[in-house]
Amino acid sequence: AIAFGAFLEGHLPAIPLESGAMGDQVVVDADEIVLDQVGTWLGAALDLGFGELCAEADSAGALVIPAHIDRPLFGAISQLGFLPDGPYAAVETVRPIGPADSRGYPVITGSDAHWPEHLARRPFGLELEPGWRRGDGSVDLGALRKALSGGRIRLPFGR
Repeated sequence: AIAFGAFLEGHLPAIPLESGAMGDQVVVDADEIVLDQVGTWLGAALDLGFGELCAEADSAGALVIPAHIDRPLFGAISQLGFLPDGPYAAVETVRPIGPADSRGYPVITGSDAHWPEHLARRPFGLELEPGWRRGDGSVDLGALRKALSGGRIRLPFGR
């Protein structure tokens, strides 16, 4: 994750943050003490295409899940007109969508939280097989992929 974050940072344009216009981008500790402020605006577009970014994330071992593809703004469908093929483990939506929009990929939900009070607004569940958590406490991404591809997903709304 740290290496991939550095990769992304290398593809982010060096636009200085204007906190009055763009808001604060702070680094906080567990007690919400501000440790640092990021000086580059993190909301800018990368100099990578959507497909390139997904391919890079997949090759880095990530679960590629395009977020809120159904949003009227900043969703893949509204921005591109469709969901392109990709190495997706699933797609994330805000509302129920049909198979044409999901292109047959497994569908999960998320909060799309930009404020703390919006966290966990749309949780989903996965039925995982024993052994999904390794002895060191880390998660076996293969187990997550298997649950997603097997459709063992519980959504907050009917599908």
